[in-house]
Amino acid sequence: MTSVEENTKKIEMLTRVARLLGDQIREQSRKIDSLQEEISKLNKELVLKQVSGVSSLSQSNEVLDPVPSSTQDHQESNQLIEVKQIEKQIISKETSEKDELLSALKIIDNL
Repeated sequence: MTSVEENTKKIEMLTRVARLLGDQIREQSRKIDSLQEEISKLNKELVLKQVSGVSSLSQSNEVLDPVPSSTQDHQESNQLIEVKQIEKQIISKETSEKDELLSALKIIDNL
């Protein structure tokens, strides 16, 4: 096989890999956008709950909160911790997929 044929095959392989990478990047981008929207909604809900809790307490000093504030604060901090853990998992998953793709590209490049 001539070097032109070898280079042509390498180029074809790299083109296929690039298309696959592009597809995966687009899919990950969609997932990231969806998760960011979900996180944004959750943050808005938390803010609304906090604001409504503060406004209801300020309207009436006799209103009793069914959940003590320390427990409520603890629950909110747990929710924030869970959201941060999910974000870390997503980032680590994306990083590992990126590393896998880079190693595949290196292997193909060495062909």
